[in-house]
Amino acid sequence: MKLAKEWNDKLNELKPIFKNDPELFGKSGCLEYFLIKEFASNTSDMLKYLHDQLQPRGYKRKQKESFTQLCNQILTD
Repeated sequence: MKLAKEWNDKLNELKPIFKNDPELFGKSGCLEYFLIKEFASNTSDMLKYLHDQLQPRGYKRKQKESFTQLCNQILTD
């Protein structure tokens, strides 16, 4: 959540400037602003998805992906 907050803070820093005078940003600055806005609004979902992929949470998925490895580790030790 720390990363999501950082992106949201960055967006909140730029928002009033963009709202008052979007021409200050120019074409590439506007594109960057909208990308930051989109990224900030999706950061939590992306991190949750990545975390779930790296550390599966569902019991059936754990069983499917980890149980064989665990058994192999126990039997080889």
